[in-house]
Amino acid sequence: MKKTSIILIILLFTAASPEISRAREFLNSIMHINMGYLFSFAPQGAFISEEESLYEIEQEDGAVKSPTHKHTGLAFNVDLMFIKPFILGTDSHAFKLGIRAGIKYHSVDQEMIYTAAGGSKEDHGGQLMSYYDWMVGPVIYYAPSFDFAGFRGNLTAGGGFTAYVLAGRIFNGSLTAYPAMRSDGVFSGAYEADLSGLRIDAGIGAALSVCSVNLGFNLYYSRTSFETGDNIYSSSGRKAVSNEVCAEVYMGIPIESMVETDFYKGNW
Repeated sequence: MKKTSIILIILLFTAASPEISRAREFLNSIMHINMGYLFSFAPQGAFISEEESLYEIEQEDGAVKSPTHKHTGLAFNVDLMFIKPFILGTDSHAFKLGIRAGIKYHSVDQEMIYTAAGGSKEDHGGQLMSYYDWMVGPVIYYAPSFDFAGFRGNLTAGGGFTAYVLAGRIFNGSLTAYPAMRSDGVFSGAYEADLSGLRIDAGIGAALSVCSVNLGFNLYYSRTSFETGDNIYSSSGRKAVSNEVCAEVYMGIPIESMVETDFYKGNW
C-alpha cells in the first residue's frame, strides 16, 4: 500500500509539471526528475545484528542457522541544475553543479528457513522495519564529452557521471521485531516501536540518455542512526547505527526548458 501511494504521487507530480521535456539530454537541463528502485548488498548493523544473535538455532543436521535480511525500497529525487555548465580543459569535457532533494521508502524484510523434524523445511519471516526519509545535498554532473547546441551556445551531452552527498531525517518509521519468531508462533511480548533518526548518503552514479529519458545507476555508502520510541531490544537499548553499501537503478526525466521568465531569458 505504501509503495503504491508513492508511485501514484510520482505520476501525478510528473503529469502536473509545467516544464517541457525534450529528448537525449544529460547536461543541458535545469531539472532532472528521477524515479528508482534501491537495494542493499549486505544489510548489517542496527537491529539486524540483534536479531541475528537472538535467532540462532540448532538444526537437525547440527548446523547453526541465522536469518537473512533484504533491504529494498523506492526513491524519488529532483535535481535542480540552474547554474550554467563549466567547461574543463580544452573544451573536451564539462561539469554542472546542482542541488538534489528527494524522498525514499525503505523496507527491511527477514527470512529464516530451517529443517524441521522429518526433513521438511519451514520458512518463517516478515517485515522487520519500514521507514521513509527525506534528504537534500549537492550533486555534480560530469560529461566526459559534449557538443555545442543552439544559438545560445548551450552544452549538450548524451550521458555522463554524477557524484553526490545527501543528508536528512527518517520519518514515519516502524520497527516490528522478531518477525520469524512471530511467524512461527513462538514469541509473545512487545515487538512494535516507532522509528526515527538521521541518514547520510554519499555516492557516485552514471546515466545514459535514451530517447526522452535518462537511464541511470547509483552506488553509494549509507550511514543511518536509528532511535526507537520504546526499548524493544534490552541489550542494545533504543539507539542503533547501520552502515550499508547500496545501489539504485532509476529512470530520469530531463527538463531542458521552462516557461520563460525574465530570469531565464538568454541567461543559461
